[in-house]
Amino acid sequence: MTIEAGLGVFEVQGDGEAVAQRAAALIIATARARPPVGLLLAGGSTAKRACEVVAASADAADFAGVHVWPVDDRAIALADPGSNGGMILRLWAGLGYASADPRFHAVVEGDVAAQVAALEAALRALGGVAPRPDLTLLGVGGDGHVGGLTPGSAMLEAAGLFACPTGPRISATRGLITASKQLVIALAGAAKADILAQMMANSAGFPASAIARETVAAGGAVTWIADRAAAATLPT
Repeated sequence: MTIEAGLGVFEVQGDGEAVAQRAAALIIATARARPPVGLLLAGGSTAKRACEVVAASADAADFAGVHVWPVDDRAIALADPGSNGGMILRLWAGLGYASADPRFHAVVEGDVAAQVAALEAALRALGGVAPRPDLTLLGVGGDGHVGGLTPGSAMLEAAGLFACPTGPRISATRGLITASKQLVIALAGAAKADILAQMMANSAGFPASAIARETVAAGGAVTWIADRAAAATLPT
């Protein structure tokens, strides 16, 4: 499999379920190592399935003391189906997480600017002035976006650790994601084949691949996990 130099390690799994299983295994291994800063987790169907696998494969002892942060979420009620944080809470209740848990840094309904400030303060309290997430899990949109970082968006240049891309949304910034010690980018399905091939050919043109390159340059480990359908148009 051909991958542009400097973008990390590329793994091809048989199908979307295998992608989720692999991502889940990396999350659990990081949790068991007692990460000092914790996990930065995206939403989306592949990430959701990975979280389901984690819930079925781990227990509360595996995640003792492990902090969870949002890659991207909406400032809505946790009970709303569109809340990524609410989704993780429902799936990971058996791992000991709850809405009042100080380890779980959810985006909720309310003042977005105040929540950005609170997330940044809490993250810096754990990781210092320049915190490094121990593992970040990303999905990739059809245009190559990750979280609230879309092609051409001002969010790509946002300072700080978290910012507001549009409306009642909060997203991790490019600087925070690229500081990750381990970055896992998961893609599944034929609908992702074209964008994956484009990113591998022109990493600077898309947020996901540009962030992968910058993470590698900063000393982080980047693992791309794709199923055969998503990788179908890549050169071998």
